[in-house]
Amino acid sequence: MAPGASIAPEFFGLAYVGLFLVYTYIALSFDRATGGDARVLAGLLLLWGVALTIGNLAAGRLTDRLGSRRIINVTITVVAVDHPQCGSKARCNPPQA
Repeated sequence: MAPGASIAPEFFGLAYVGLFLVYTYIALSFDRATGGDARVLAGLLLLWGVALTIGNLAAGRLTDRLGSRRIINVTITVVAVDHPQCGSKARCNPPQA
């Protein structure tokens, strides 16, 4: 067995648990955007799911073409540049109730 192969399933399992926990609170997070309307919430979740699917398909193709190391390095660079700027951007700091 390759080194780290036994850790990978636990890591990804934990990551997916974290992703699915978001859906528990999604209605509260989108309350302002939806105005409490379940149909609008369903539409946002559909749009979110479609966008995630398209993003995953595109990322997979890019990884196949460019290699995983290059994709990971670009992603880390984009996050490292964008994250510190979130404090000054209104889009990163939603208004408080």
